[in-house]
Parts: sequence; structure tokens; C-alpha cells
Amino acid sequence: MVEATTGNNYKMAVRQTQKASILVSMERYEEAEKMLAEVVPYFREAGDQLSLAIALNKRGQAARYLGHLDDAVEYLSESIEICQRIGNPYNEAYAQRAIYEILYKSNPDAARMHLERYHLLKDSLYSHATAEQLARFNAEFGRDELEKEKEQLTRRNHRLVAIGIAAGVGAVVIIIVCLIWFRRRQSRTDELLSNMMTELSEARRSPAPAPEPEPEPEQPEQYLTREDKTFLKKLILSVTQAMEYQTVTVTQIADKMCMSPKTLNRRVKYLTGEGAKRYIMRIQLEQAKIMLLQDLDIPIVEVGNCCGFDDHSSFTRTFTQNVGMSPSDYRLTRGQG
Repeated sequence: MVEATTGNNYKMAVRQTQKASILVSMERYEEAEKMLAEVVPYFREAGDQLSLAIALNKRGQAARYLGHLDDAVEYLSESIEICQRIGNPYNEAYAQRAIYEILYKSNPDAARMHLERYHLLKDSLYSHATAEQLARFNAEFGRDELEKEKEQLTRRNHRLVAIGIAAGVGAVVIIIVCLIWFRRRQSRTDELLSNMMTELSEARRSPAPAPEPEPEPEQPEQYLTREDKTFLKKLILSVTQAMEYQTVTVTQIADKMCMSPKTLNRRVKYLTGEGAKRYIMRIQLEQAKIMLLQDLDIPIVEVGNCCGFDDHSSFTRTFTQNVGMSPSDYRLTRGQG
């Protein structure tokens, strides 16, 4: 098919690889293997090592499920060799895990070596993605201390004005001025809180309807304290550590945070304006965004798995509903810059 196509054969080969990847996810392994058998020699001859490694990965997966285990190990081993040579840890991790799953019964010693290499790559990739997400978090709240100082300075100025007026006009005027000052202060505090929550939610905003407003808890200083930021950082770390190949639940994260689900939900709701379940989902989606753009060759199915979604359709549906576009469209539009 590739050789018979006029025009840009390279683009056609890439599209054929992508189509084969979809067929693998649909369990149509024979069709996928046939397509990949055509494009692998093309990429090998063209010298495109990255595309060759990806195609070999997919061909190994198709061969595995067709029961051609020796061929699968051969394709995956070649993909690993290429990935190590060109420095592509995502696809290497995928191949290492696949070989482990093939060999763990027939050759436990060899399987263990592949598993150890997989865990090494996985830890490195997750550490990098988590560090990137925390860096974004710090960037969002890096101005907190400055805002706090401005708030304190404004309060001092208002106190001086109130004292000056009180000295000249008496107790009744003092009460009126204090009421005006309190109202203005409360308005600024509400605006500051709203702005902070907007910044917090900007990268994770969902088109879904907002929840019904709840009465705001009374608190003298309504800005994120150092303790609040530490709590949110710990929450992000707990979610990213828990999301690998498993569904993330509020109960699970509450256990990691050493508190009850009810307390976790109340604390997250107070700090972010959202319940714990929805905010955890936003962290998962933010991690997915990072992974989608960090390496354009990691399969979208793998991104969903690594971010704690049950299956590909669940990941795609949730991502589309909250980001406004599918994961593939997000990668296509945001990954070009």
C-alpha cells in the first residue's frame, strides 16, 4: 500500500502506523500486523529510527496477541535497542513491559531483567512529569507572599485613616467608617480569593456546569497560607503516585493523606472551590496534558493508563468533556509549537 501510493509516501506510512495502532486497540490484530509488516521495511530503508521503533512496538503487540511469541520478542527487542540508541524512554518502557509479560512464565530470569529496566524508566518518567506539574503549581502561586504583603499594607493604611477620623468626629463616625472599611476589605478579600481560585483552575477548567454555591467558611485571612500550599502539593504528589495503572479514588487518596474522605473533601472544597473527586480528576487531566506534549510518540492509550483511567474510551470522554477537545486533537494543536 505504501509503495503504491503517489505523493508523500512518508506521511502515508505514518498514517498507516497510526491506523494499525487503532486496530490493535480494537483487537483486530491480523489486520494490524499486515499493515505493520508493510511499513516496517519502509521505515528501515528510510532510516527513520523513531518511526521504526514505534512500528516495531505495535507489531510486537499484534504478534503477541496472535500467539506468535518468538516474533513478538524479536520485534520488541529491536525496538528497545533503537529506543536506547536514540533516547526514547517512553517507547522503550512500553516494550520492556511487554517482553516481561511474554517471558515471565517461560523465562523468569530474563523477564525479571526487563521488569527492572521498566520500573527504572517508569520512575524516571513519573518523577519528571510530577516535577513539571509541581513547577506549574509553584508558578501559579509564586505571587502569594507579595499579595499577602499588599493586603497587610492596605489594612494598616485603613487603620490609620480610621484613627484619624475618630480623633476628629467622634464615636458615631468611627462606627460608620469601620463598617465601610470592613465592607471594602471583605470585597477585596473576596476578589483576591476569586482570582486565586481562577488561577488554580485555569489549566484544569471544565465546561461542565459549576456546582451550587455553598456558604463561605469564616476565616480571618482568606489567602493560601504556606500550610495550604504544602497540603495541595502533597495532594498532587499523592495523586500522581497513585494513578499508575489503577483507578484513583477519594478514599485511596485520603488514606495517603492520613485523613478521612470527608475531611479531605471539605479541605479541598475550601481551598479550591471544588470537591475532592473533581479536583483529583483535574490533576489526572493535567498530568495527561503534560504526557501528551512531552513525547508525541507515546500512544494515547498509554497516557490514559498512566493517568489512572479505566480504559481508553473513559479517558477520551473525560478529557474531551473537560478540555474541550479530544486527546489526539490536543496533541495535534498544542504539540506543534
